Amino acid sequence: MSKLAIYRINTAIRPGRPRRKFNVTNREVQDWELAYMAGIVDGEGCLYINPHTWSVGITISMKDKLPLQLFQDVFGGDIKSRPRRSTRTPNWRHLWSWSMGGRRATWLIDLLIPFLRNKKSQAELALRFQLGLRPTSSGARKGIWGVQKLTEEELEARKVMWREMRRLKHIAVDYV
Repeated sequence: MSKLAIYRINTAIRPGRPRRKFNVTNREVQDWELAYMAGIVDGEGCLYINPHTWSVGITISMKDKLPLQLFQDVFGGDIKSRPRRSTRTPNWRHLWSWSMGGRRATWLIDLLIPFLRNKKSQAELALRFQLGLRPTSSGARKGIWGVQKLTEEELEARKVMWREMRRLKHIAVDYV
């Protein structure tokens, strides 16, 4: 990814506000790296629509921290650890979790979608949700006179897409 592409993404996210950079390396991300990351998202990831903030998110949980560190180094996001809960399972290893939400997650989904297989329909729905509805936090939308409450039609459209995302999570994918 070129520096110009990173600049365009950073300015498109927050127009009119101070530019907040993503934690993106200045090196170009190769297609094979995106394919590798898409495989991790397909196998270990979770794409979701948060019904409290009406935003899109990605979470990846696994025992090995190294692939998650790659995601954080290239795209940003947060890595958290879940420690062992019980002494009855001494061989239980830490579970590492990487997450990213909002427009940054939409940007990542847009980069990975050509390489996704299992979660491609979920990714397309997430892009449609985030880009089409322009959600903001707290169930409100920004208007000319500040933050306005969502209309009933907007709220119902978001609920329909949220239900569709939940339905897509329970469908098996056949490879042809």
